Amino acid sequence: MVRKVIEAGNPLLKHKNKVIKDFQSPKLKKLIKDLTDMMHKVGLVGIAASQIGENYQVFLTHPRNTMARKLIKKDKLRIFINPKIVQESELESVIYEAAAVWAIFLAR
Repeated sequence: MVRKVIEAGNPLLKHKNKVIKDFQSPKLKKLIKDLTDMMHKVGLVGIAASQIGENYQVFLTHPRNTMARKLIKKDKLRIFINPKIVQESELESVIYEAAAVWAIFLAR
């Protein structure tokens, strides 16, 4: 199902995201399908659950050719559940992308 993407500034994006405990749950499978459908329909290369109003620790990436991006080599769909940042660099880069997955993920 394609849902509305919540835009930057929406207070829902500041809510604490819930940990996924049941990796086989029908709700999680539906959420991943909805995220995949939405990402492909809108032409994004990544999307977080919070971007469609679901505050769970889930995001997807799928670098591929879109209207705004031409890649030399496509990548596979990757699903991240309950991700943890284990290392942080002192170097800072600012990159503006069609999908602000990292900004939303880090705001949790």
